[in-house]
Amino acid sequence: MPDLSLFRSTRFEVPSLETLLCHPDWFGLTKASPLQRAICRILDGLPLGDLASHPDVIASLGGEQAIELLPSTPPDEFVLLAGIRSGKSLIAAACGVKAAMACDLSGLGPGDEVAVPIVSTKKKTARQTWSHVRGRVMASRRLRPMLVGNPTGEALTFRHPSGTHVEISVTAGSRAADTLVSRWLAGAIFDEAPRMVGQEDGVVNLDDARMAVAGRMLPGAQILLIGSPWAPFGPVYDLVDKHHGKPSDELVVIRGRGPAMNPTRWTPERCASLAKRKPDAYAVDVEAQFRDPETSMFNAPELELCKRKEPLEIPRRAGRYYSAAMDPATRGNSWTLVVAENTGEKIAIVLARQWTGTTEKPLSPKAVIGEIKEILLSYGLSTVYSDQWSADANQDIAAEVSLWISTETMDNATNLELYLNLKRRVQDKTVELPPLLLLLRDISRVKKRVTQTGFTIQLPKTPDGRHCDYASSVARVLAHPPRLPDAPPLPMHGTDDRQRIDAEAAKERARLEVVKRQKEVARRVGWGR
Repeated sequence: MPDLSLFRSTRFEVPSLETLLCHPDWFGLTKASPLQRAICRILDGLPLGDLASHPDVIASLGGEQAIELLPSTPPDEFVLLAGIRSGKSLIAAACGVKAAMACDLSGLGPGDEVAVPIVSTKKKTARQTWSHVRGRVMASRRLRPMLVGNPTGEALTFRHPSGTHVEISVTAGSRAADTLVSRWLAGAIFDEAPRMVGQEDGVVNLDDARMAVAGRMLPGAQILLIGSPWAPFGPVYDLVDKHHGKPSDELVVIRGRGPAMNPTRWTPERCASLAKRKPDAYAVDVEAQFRDPETSMFNAPELELCKRKEPLEIPRRAGRYYSAAMDPATRGNSWTLVVAENTGEKIAIVLARQWTGTTEKPLSPKAVIGEIKEILLSYGLSTVYSDQWSADANQDIAAEVSLWISTETMDNATNLELYLNLKRRVQDKTVELPPLLLLLRDISRVKKRVTQTGFTIQLPKTPDGRHCDYASSVARVLAHPPRLPDAPPLPMHGTDDRQRIDAEAAKERARLEVVKRQKEVARRVGWGR
């Protein structure tokens, strides 16, 4: 426990964390939920009192047996895993401020520096907690007089009752947690901790950071790991899996549902709406469940609703425009080609072909490209979209038969967007798929795998050696839909006019991507986290 003699000597009484969070003169969360108040008491090592029998508190700790195991002193580490907009960042901010006021400095010498770092892999991901610290301190008539100077963009300094300055600041992760070992620590807050990798997975990792701060912590200081659940692996997942329901002096794990943490935000109506519209998001953002490591992006009933009954292929029609995409391969995988038509209401896949080679007898790119040229000519096309696989060689071969291969450099984000676009069209029924069983199976096998940093697309290998090859071509052609039937023809590839049009289209796609990301940030930023 902190040495309170320092504060008695200056006639300063350190408030409890619950008082600091809830009193209007401090952080002002006057309508804190029972679970939020219980979290404060556990962090302070105080009895739960009347909250010990509250169902939300019991469930968040992992059962009634966990209530009996709660420590009577502040735990060394505390994991707060909760849904979004649940107030966890606000609680963490209050912890940081109390640590700055209550830390035991009796063992320090002249010139020793003290800090409470708010740590994440990147500074911007820790700024929600930092924003709460700065905003609540500046608005509080009791806290603001304790500041030394004005807050900067990333730090503020408290005057400890002993006169020592204690800094609360946003800190980026670094190799072996170098940024955490230069000062004494009154506490440490790891924001979005569930997204931090372990020692075996990355240079900037939570294992090294926790190890680095352990030897720099002042008596009574705590490590707080907060965030919403993410991938079912990593240091925080392991801590939750091992210690939830088994609190100890060393570690307490809270797993708070959105309605238990912030019932004002997560009303029954809002929960029901999100559960119906986006069940995956509901499980993570409200129920505080870790994501499934791998999930299918498409299901058979959805695809069946997008399948036309007949015919298998639709020839070129007057007044219609087309686009084409391919996924090249020569050994094992199939080289696939699809042609799409814009009907005005949806994008129809009017042709799907594949060529399959083997390790012993690989495909001849020259022969396949020659056949593709003839197929595309029948639809009035001289351009086909492709990824960067063997791009230079394929473009040289295609140029000999007057075929233009427009290649795209694929990274994880671009690939994910291709398949999310395909999923949106399937859900909206704005794509028409041919009655080709192999193509439908290829799409249905596409999976989305969660990682520490986001999602990746997985194309599982089938027993015949294919990798959902039609899915790649369909996803790509939908990213380059044909013009509407009444649209004016585009200039030829390679001309100045076409380059200008393509540049404008790329600029618009980039703008829409920025808007999309801004909306995602706005969705996650709100009252608490």
